[in-house]
Amino acid sequence: MSDVQDVVEELATKHLRWWRRSSDDEITGPCPFHDEASTGAFHINTQTGMFICFSCQERGGLFSLMKKLRTPRVVIDAVMRRVEGELDGAWRKKKKKGEREPFLLHEALLGVFDRCPTSLLEDGFNMDLLRAYDIGFDTLHGRITYPIRDHHGRLVGISGRTLDGSLPKYKIYMAKQLCEFNDKAYGGYYFIRGQFLWNMHNVIADLRAGDVKRLNIVEGFKACLWMLQNGYRHTVASLGVFLTRHHLALLDRYNVAVNIFLDNTEDARAATAKMGKQLSPGHDVYVSRYPRALEDGCQPDDLPKKALQLVVENALNYGRWRSEWMTTQI
Repeated sequence: MSDVQDVVEELATKHLRWWRRSSDDEITGPCPFHDEASTGAFHINTQTGMFICFSCQERGGLFSLMKKLRTPRVVIDAVMRRVEGELDGAWRKKKKKGEREPFLLHEALLGVFDRCPTSLLEDGFNMDLLRAYDIGFDTLHGRITYPIRDHHGRLVGISGRTLDGSLPKYKIYMAKQLCEFNDKAYGGYYFIRGQFLWNMHNVIADLRAGDVKRLNIVEGFKACLWMLQNGYRHTVASLGVFLTRHHLALLDRYNVAVNIFLDNTEDARAATAKMGKQLSPGHDVYVSRYPRALEDGCQPDDLPKKALQLVVENALNYGRWRSEWMTTQI
């Protein structure tokens, strides 16, 4: 029995009233997230840990499942380290020679930043959303903290954002900063920024099921959270105005339309043109445009709900957007 299968069956035995094997690599049972007596709408893959309830629509990966079941973080951390080799097997086969695997952080580390980022509440963000994404505050360095996870949901990094606008505005915590909290665990820590799309672990189950009508790509944590809060749950952040070959390899696995929605700056518009060109061979690509009246520098999280909906729902085909953008460059 594989480690993933062993973990899945342990979780099923503990949290489902009954379960049975529906195929060689899938088990089914009553959903643990809503009142279900006998239908067995809950399905989980014993090879990947991906789960879905066809009744209440709860879905995600193994990490998400354990978190939703309120598994202690120390247990989640131990389990994810135990199964990381199996979960990442397919990804490892595609990586180039000499590339390193992600350095995984302990889930317990997030307890250090278990403080309410009140400035985000003042900006209109919902407390439940911030808690769901483990957004916290680093009292030592005075930064809002954003956990970074790979597409399996494993904790691979932490980014801190200043409150006063000082530079660097966003900073990935490297070994020096992490060792201030635990000098024994993170001495050899490294982070490879271009490997990850933020929030991909919450979207990938729907991508695999073919349930994503259009995937939105924004460039930052706040923009992504604002999209999520306003109903656009199929949104990821590139953590910059670029797409790497790692991003493209992950996205190109799925036949999904993509909407690019970066900040309202000239640099971001140039980056949008490049992203669209990168994505066009494998995807239908759209671009969200800001209302002309808005000043340069506007971000998705600066838009109220109705304005955001108008911009997202009326995204232009990339070819048309690029033609219009090119005329402004002449």
